[in-house]
Amino acid sequence: MNAQLAFVPLGTNDIDLARLDATWKAVEAISGEFVRRSYLASGITMATRGGATTVTYRGVAVAAMPARFSRRDLFRTLIDWLYAQGSRVFEVLASQWVPTLPLPAGHVLLVDAAAELSWVKSIRSNSVSVFVKPREGLPTGSVELNAEFRIFLDRPRAVLFMDCDIPSRQPWPGPPPPRSDLMAGRDRSIVSPTYGELAAELRRRYQSGLADLASLVAMTRTCS
Repeated sequence: MNAQLAFVPLGTNDIDLARLDATWKAVEAISGEFVRRSYLASGITMATRGGATTVTYRGVAVAAMPARFSRRDLFRTLIDWLYAQGSRVFEVLASQWVPTLPLPAGHVLLVDAAAELSWVKSIRSNSVSVFVKPREGLPTGSVELNAEFRIFLDRPRAVLFMDCDIPSRQPWPGPPPPRSDLMAGRDRSIVSPTYGELAAELRRRYQSGLADLASLVAMTRTCS
């Protein structure tokens, strides 16, 4: 029996969320401060048949390995799979946000999948970020928005940060006014059943923040 048959068959666009969560936990269980802990104490069990080994974490299959392999081999296999799933998460985000995510004038959406995912392999980071930032060379006195969509790769959850700088038309008597947190008073943390639904909810809350930004700009200009 091929060990791959132990995994749940999925459609081409699906992400196996149970395996995703278990794989992240397995990585943490055998690395860092637990690098010398036994597999059994780490919640990892193995079954070898027909020259292939199915590795499970607390009952969930997380890797298919050859009959003989090292701990480093297993760690690398788990991390490589998580990296691949992170790429799929970016594909989900891009399909919903590029090129239709609304942006204030003079702003750009920064999606650098390669740079963000590099942290998965280098420090086992389980989150990536997508940003909305002002373009370089934005004229002085322009409204500036900074947003960060921080998406976690262990399960469909995220945190949204949005703040803005709205220059007044009148001289400000003293230090510059603080930036406005557009998420103040709102729950900036989001948990969804799937990454597609997470992307949609992030977009909805971001657009709500943009509406608040437009109101603040109108108020500032009225008072100036």
